[in-house]
Amino acid sequence: MRDKMMLYGVTLAKRYTKRQKAYFLAHILESYSAYGFPAKLQSRKSWTGNINNVIAGSLETAGTIVAAAYDTPARAFLPGYRYYPFHTEKNKKEERKNILVQILIAAIFSITACAGTMRFFKTHAIGMLLLVFLSIGAAVWSSRVKKNPVNFNRNSASLAVMDKVAENLQGNENVAFVFLDQGVSSFEGFKLFRESLEDAAKDRKKRVILLDCIAYGDTLVAAHGQGDAESARKLIEIGENHELAIRDKVYTEEKIEGNILSFLPGGIYLASGSIENGEFVVKDTRSPKDTKVDMERLEKIAASIAAF
Repeated sequence: MRDKMMLYGVTLAKRYTKRQKAYFLAHILESYSAYGFPAKLQSRKSWTGNINNVIAGSLETAGTIVAAAYDTPARAFLPGYRYYPFHTEKNKKEERKNILVQILIAAIFSITACAGTMRFFKTHAIGMLLLVFLSIGAAVWSSRVKKNPVNFNRNSASLAVMDKVAENLQGNENVAFVFLDQGVSSFEGFKLFRESLEDAAKDRKKRVILLDCIAYGDTLVAAHGQGDAESARKLIEIGENHELAIRDKVYTEEKIEGNILSFLPGGIYLASGSIENGEFVVKDTRSPKDTKVDMERLEKIAASIAAF
């Protein structure tokens, strides 16, 4: 597992720009085909830009699909930014606070540039012109989007686990792997995948195991809808056999509409984090602190999914 974390967490750690994603996609298309899971791109244009999912294996023959978002996030401006895997509205609030902090930083840089320019040039025409350019430049520089440098938890660890499962189950027609684009920045990759899943599931129900933020955390949770309780129970029992503690979390159909499970019929959502004030929260994503990893638990997660 260490070599796989090195690959996805260091060598291919940044998957934010088109070029970075292209390097990653080329690797996945080649490596999964070598594992016996022919891989293909699933592409579409969206209001957020081009979406490029990868499907390795056959969705038609597979009973179980292991999926994860592969894109990595922009670095957050908000100190102590928190991610709520099962609560979309709280994520929106965090993002609004992040944008507000970004605006304040841009304003401070712009005011500082103005004050410095006025001190040296006072009211001269050249000074006023320079003042305008410096103010604009300072605001743009301070508010520009920066890709996050390290992304072990979101979602390099998930990719490492998927690679391990694929290596263990080479060519198994009962499993497929899906890599979702724009799964961190939006739900567009999930929407595109759901369409293919609905077509493939006409004759046979599919079980989807979605991996998100499994690198570390106090509590590993398997969240699912009421109709998928039996599959989740089976996964939890297999985890126990591998000395892996997984907490069961059942959502009603009404509650599912408030999180990502609404995009994944038959979905079991695995995520690891902490429980604070009744909310499941993941800390240190979108920051340089996202470097923690529980390697032993990742091994157990991969073995449990392969056994499942």
